[in-house]
Amino acid sequence: MSKGDWTRYDAKAPVEACHRLDIQDLKLKSGDSIDMTYSVGESKLTRESVAIVWTRCHFGGRRPWWRCPGCGKQVRILYFRSSRFRCRNCHNLAYKSSQESKLDRHLRKKFKLCDKLGIGPIDMPLFKPKNMHQKTFDRLRMEHQKAEKQTVDDLVMLYKKFYPTKVFRGF
Repeated sequence: MSKGDWTRYDAKAPVEACHRLDIQDLKLKSGDSIDMTYSVGESKLTRESVAIVWTRCHFGGRRPWWRCPGCGKQVRILYFRSSRFRCRNCHNLAYKSSQESKLDRHLRKKFKLCDKLGIGPIDMPLFKPKNMHQKTFDRLRMEHQKAEKQTVDDLVMLYKKFYPTKVFRGF
């Protein structure tokens, strides 16, 4: 059994399931902190001051970062969970893609390529979409074929895992 072939029941909660506060969305010009007041449901009002750290960019200007109230780390996004705004590490969050199995990763890649090529998930790319360079189409078609093969290989391995005594000769 290789990495990613099993399901974890103690998996981290996904980032995508939480509300997020991205500092880039605020369009700040200056400031050292932001005072937030919020409540969850009918609970009491929570007041929290979150520090803002500014760093210089290589080509001029400045970039704001949150200073996580939990660990003090500079982060771009704070996530709301358990009635608090904290960074991804403080809330023990992970991205969905980091918890996918090998088969799921290959399927996602295949579907993404199908969208780029303008075809359905079971179609083969025969014709170049309008306004796409031939070189780009050839590269995407080769990537699609590779992703298709990886997906089929993963499905064969999954079949062998659940039916190890059956004779399977492939395609």
